[in-house]
Amino acid sequence: MRAVVDLGTNSARLLITEGPKAIARDLVITRLGRGVDKTGILSQEGMAAAIQALLRFKEQTAAYNVVPIVVATSAVRDGANQGQFVEMVREAVGWDVCVLSGEEEAEYSFRGAVLAAVRDGHGPVAVVDIGGGSTEILVGTKSGTLLGGGSVPVGAVRMTERHITSYPIPSSELQSLEAEARELLQPLADAAKSAGPSALIAVGGTATTLAAMDLELTEYDPVKVTGRVLTEARLRRIYRQLGKLSLAELTQLPCLQRGREDIIAAGTGILLTVCQLLGFDECTVSDGDLLMGILSG
Repeated sequence: MRAVVDLGTNSARLLITEGPKAIARDLVITRLGRGVDKTGILSQEGMAAAIQALLRFKEQTAAYNVVPIVVATSAVRDGANQGQFVEMVREAVGWDVCVLSGEEEAEYSFRGAVLAAVRDGHGPVAVVDIGGGSTEILVGTKSGTLLGGGSVPVGAVRMTERHITSYPIPSSELQSLEAEARELLQPLADAAKSAGPSALIAVGGTATTLAAMDLELTEYDPVKVTGRVLTEARLRRIYRQLGKLSLAELTQLPCLQRGREDIIAAGTGILLTVCQLLGFDECTVSDGDLLMGILSG
């Protein structure tokens, strides 16, 4: 039995597996990365929320008699006080935190995505992982050969904080978000595109939430979400709809977890931009991502 915890910009996640089977999952919205883009440091509120989530996870892992691998991604990677946070976790929870580089995050996300969503016969595939603070794009084969890609600090929380000030979202703010996302993602997308991917797999909370919304699920189901194809046209329609809703209306949408309502539009805009830059008119969603990739090693 194995377990892994991911301390992301928007949420903390736990996965416990026995062999290839997931036997327990949990997710807590912490907004650990709130304000990091502007201040360069992790907030006391965000760090406290993350530690509370870890204490909750510790109770669950103890019930299975397993100690998890604990990793942190964009927010902690960018925070000038990451050392303070890592020490706080060690003292409060007793766990060590490994802060992944952008390249490591991309590689693990790629591995998890292809294990879950790629069947035999595919050529090279591109995987996009849209997080709260960064977006990773990597191209490779199912056998694990990596052909190109990396990480850029373009995430749903980061872009929301930079561009969105009110809900419903003014079209000018969405246009500004898309323009910056395109500018920052272009070099990474060009490098990935040069490797000749034949398909695009999308992982992370934005992609899985959009798949659940498209399926009109009232309860999240990773099996149904994995393999769901989202066309660019469908993504565009959802994006426009999200931009027209107030926060109160967004919280009423089925399968949109509380704490994600203010950032889902930004995440959708990023995914649309990636599809366009890579030249794909659709993407396939995978629930398998960073967590599964880490445990597969």
